[in-house]
Amino acid sequence: MKICKIIWSTNRLEFLIPTLETSKEFIDWGNHEVDGIFIDDMPTDRDDETLKFLAESHGYNYIRLHEKNLGLTNSWKASYEILENIGKGYDFVWHQEDDLIINDHIKIDDLIKYLNEKDECFQVALPYQFNWYWPDHPDGQYIHQLPLEQWNDFYTVSSNHFGNGTFDTSFSLTKVKPLFEALRMWRNNELSVLKGMMVELDDHILCEGGLFKVMGAYKSFTKGEIGQRDDWCISFYSKDKQNYIEHIGEWSWGQRMGIETFKRKQEEVEKNPNAFPQGYLYQMNLYKEMAENPSAKINSRTWEKLQ
Repeated sequence: MKICKIIWSTNRLEFLIPTLETSKEFIDWGNHEVDGIFIDDMPTDRDDETLKFLAESHGYNYIRLHEKNLGLTNSWKASYEILENIGKGYDFVWHQEDDLIINDHIKIDDLIKYLNEKDECFQVALPYQFNWYWPDHPDGQYIHQLPLEQWNDFYTVSSNHFGNGTFDTSFSLTKVKPLFEALRMWRNNELSVLKGMMVELDDHILCEGGLFKVMGAYKSFTKGEIGQRDDWCISFYSKDKQNYIEHIGEWSWGQRMGIETFKRKQEEVEKNPNAFPQGYLYQMNLYKEMAENPSAKINSRTWEKLQ
């Protein structure tokens, strides 16, 4: 199989280095042909040679260092453009963020086997600890409350049980063919159910929530349905019912969306605030601050601005 792994970095070496090192130690890529796309989007205090060395020494052979902070959505777009331009006809894409460590061995062959057996599943994700954002929540107890199903040496659950409706870019393996066919149809406005649903969808801006809806609409289309299926992705836990992944990035920086997109999104939220989770407008204000001052550091758990 041909696999392209993608990581989006924001020049946080204290998190990036253990992310890369644990991945090197615990992920078994088998005999597959693996390329890597590494994009860093934070030039503030960056040592370009150090970033290039880290990327190259961990199997990333396509490296881009942005000269200014463009935001996550633009890094995402750039990585997919690079992947398509490489032209190798990849079977799978591996998404990984730059502040997550893996604590147990995983074979990519196991994830591929599952995806090949389950034709209607497009993505396998390895979730990180649930209590990252809810520190008082007993993470292990939460896992045991999920309707887990055993598959070989793993426990699985449909990702729709998490209720957050996001395309997983933290630690996941995704089938390239349905992903890019869904993207093509979305860009060509062929998934009419998405029209007017989100500013990001109307503007064709990549984001976790938007792409989750795109994939759901695409799966519904393939089934001859009108709507959004939410059963196209699955989450994997270990045979001991534990997370493979641990979130370690205590702070973040850099814009998420450009200022113009933010303004349109803010109008959308203010027109119908009840359609958004509690506290979303507060988070939007932080998005604005991050767009206006990308070098400001934000607490990754609480989204509060750090002094």
